[in-house]
Amino acid sequence: MAHVRTHVALALLALGLSWLGSAVAAAQSCHAPAVTLASEERFRVTLGTQVASYGDGEDDGGGVYQGLYAGFGYTQPWYALELLLPVYRLERRSETVAGLGDLVLTARGTALRTRDDVLTAGVELPVMVPTGSASKQLGMGHVMLMPAAWLALNLEPLVVRAQVGYGRMLGGGGGDDDGHAHHAGSDDGVPRSPIVNPMNRSELEHTLAVILGLQRALSVHARWLGAVPIADDDGVTRQTIAAGVTATLDRFDISLEGQRPVKGDAFDFKMLLQAAARF
Repeated sequence: MAHVRTHVALALLALGLSWLGSAVAAAQSCHAPAVTLASEERFRVTLGTQVASYGDGEDDGGGVYQGLYAGFGYTQPWYALELLLPVYRLERRSETVAGLGDLVLTARGTALRTRDDVLTAGVELPVMVPTGSASKQLGMGHVMLMPAAWLALNLEPLVVRAQVGYGRMLGGGGGDDDGHAHHAGSDDGVPRSPIVNPMNRSELEHTLAVILGLQRALSVHARWLGAVPIADDDGVTRQTIAAGVTATLDRFDISLEGQRPVKGDAFDFKMLLQAAARF
């Protein structure tokens, strides 16, 4: 397992550094790939990369996948809109596949804000569109709606964010597939869920994040992510812990995060590197 983690870390470093060289020069990340910081700028462009090992001991032999994603967001004091589109390369023992993942569109609104912004709360509606191939395990194969409520407590230099939501499959089919994928396995021993972002047909989702500012340009964070199946007999409970660091310079920020599942996830270890520009 140690050599797999080393391979993941080295691959991430090489991919991330080669990508960052051009991204910074140009102007410079289940659902939110990395912690983002609050800012006064309205627009945000995000580029990110992730590398994960998965499936040690599984029937398909496990493997490694890499992902690149691009995002664009627009934020006002009371609402925000965001678009995120990933591309994956999935290595298996028998084959290597590549292609688009599922597009995620998110609308977020603030319903409560104190005068000093110590407490904010609101709702959001992410919609996952089946642009990824379910047969290649790169996408769900159907639309997912994931309404959620969130709460943020800003006690500088400490920020705590909590979110609870419900994810639900709508219909079936999409992308280049006639069926749909879900988290459960199958009779032939090959998982039918997307390896890259597994979800249940119906699930209760939660996120808890704690962010600590060490100084003006540097912060560390820890996250607990998970989901519990609801009215889904084949569903699987997922729980993941994550930790990372974010550096901010003027209108740019770079975040590095490691994720480790403690229950139910398809991957064994994942690292994410994200850069964003605000304007």
